[in-house]
Amino acid sequence: MGEPHEGNMELTNGFSAVHHWLQLNGQVELSTQRGLRFSAKATETFRGLRKGEKVIRFYLGTRELARAYDCCWGHLTNCSGGSIAGYVKPLDHVVI
Repeated sequence: MGEPHEGNMELTNGFSAVHHWLQLNGQVELSTQRGLRFSAKATETFRGLRKGEKVIRFYLGTRELARAYDCCWGHLTNCSGGSIAGYVKPLDHVVI
């Protein structure tokens, strides 16, 4: 694991736009640059310190791989220091 919000990446869309697009389109199936199939889903947290915050969750089947909050968007790692770049970039590319 890296540090929280480590590094930066150029994205076309903001977090709110992507979250809204996912809400309209439902869970989407994507692939990382290395070919790993995963899905992305927009939700809100339902417990803990972030209760009620918008979040984008990334899954492999039913297993959550990572999550990204607004504050994580545009960084290589999320609040927990987990890598999100491989999931965020393909998602950003499909959002119209």
